[in-house]
Amino acid sequence: MKPTVEQELLAVTARRRPNTAFVTDTMRAVRSQAARAAFERNLNGIKKPKRRNGGLLAKFKQLPVGVVVLVMLLVAVGLSGAVYAFARYAPDLVKITNSAITSRGTKAYWAPAFTNCTTDGTQKFERNKNASQLSDADVQNLITARCEEDIVDGFVSRIWPTYGTNKVWKDGDTIYYARPDAIGTLRSVSKANVVVNESASGTQLKTYNAQPNQQITAYANGVKVPLSSIKAGDTVYVITRVSDIYTMPFHADSSGSVEYMAPTTQTPPKTVGAIGIVKLSQPLRYYGGLQNGLTELPPCMGNAGEYCPSTASIDVYPREGGEGAVNPQLVDVDPSKNREISGMVTELNDATLKLRSSSGKIYMVSVPGDGFSQYNRQYAPAYSDDATLRIGSNVSVLYSMSAKTSAQNISASQVIKVRLMLDGDVKQGTDQQY
Repeated sequence: MKPTVEQELLAVTARRRPNTAFVTDTMRAVRSQAARAAFERNLNGIKKPKRRNGGLLAKFKQLPVGVVVLVMLLVAVGLSGAVYAFARYAPDLVKITNSAITSRGTKAYWAPAFTNCTTDGTQKFERNKNASQLSDADVQNLITARCEEDIVDGFVSRIWPTYGTNKVWKDGDTIYYARPDAIGTLRSVSKANVVVNESASGTQLKTYNAQPNQQITAYANGVKVPLSSIKAGDTVYVITRVSDIYTMPFHADSSGSVEYMAPTTQTPPKTVGAIGIVKLSQPLRYYGGLQNGLTELPPCMGNAGEYCPSTASIDVYPREGGEGAVNPQLVDVDPSKNREISGMVTELNDATLKLRSSSGKIYMVSVPGDGFSQYNRQYAPAYSDDATLRIGSNVSVLYSMSAKTSAQNISASQVIKVRLMLDGDVKQGTDQQY
């Protein structure tokens, strides 16, 4: 039986104890067509929103190229219908239909058509406390920009397929894939090169030369357009062709189980040259820093009626051993049973906390040892901003529990990951309700 993507990604990690948190995050990012590499920045250990490329791109780079290619092909196949969505829903039909002031004084927005841009069901957003300067029109533009970015990655895979030096890939083959490389304001474009300003202030001028023996092409609203129709001042995504060395990372033993085999060769991907540009609908600023003022509120995985904000986050537990640490008491690692819940901490001690979810339910969460106080002692002081876990903090919990149960008591043997959620640049400890 052919292994699932989850099984193959699990095979990349330790054989005895797979990193289910990474698998879950990776699959959510893949299914959300994340394409925000151009504006991600190092946040001193702070994780960017789960459905954006941020930390996951770094993890992808650590995977054998065979896994990356597998994921890219699945995105291309699974999103073959997204080209229509790109043309139809971005930018003209992703409209805000309703808004309301939340209990904490921020503003929430509903854009039901956003579900055509992503696969995680997001249609609700919240303007962060530190973004009161954003008008309703700004929020509309930010949502439109997100729709375009979320779809463009699958669109690129569809238009510029991955190929290799051999029809059947073998260890050591050179493979070529297309990558949305950078967003910028167009300065000039020809069949031979494209020049863009990669910052809203216009101070990062960069030239991308065409791939040898190829000409740069242009797309807008999901269809090919004359290169001359893209004008200076337009916001564009520069698409590049990237080469890498293919390695065969999987091996099936006599029982049919898939095991990871260390690649025989591995080289950093190399940019070959520009192959196209995709015109976007909004000014460059709406694809950059202004996005930090808007939080997506997708449904929580496995908990109907709950919202799990997609914001930057910091790992609280487990942390021992660094990035990718695993709860030593975790029993069930079946990804199909993974669930998540998010909410405000109402009670806290060394190893347990209570959180109030978006629906008002109370969840009790336990971790081994003194995991929460250990985080506050050893890890929180390392962050430049206040990263203390306390009553009033917002947390997200990824855990393993059968969907047939509705228990709100999450034991130490069920916790996969506890994260401290950040609200833009706001200090933690405020009463945040979603």
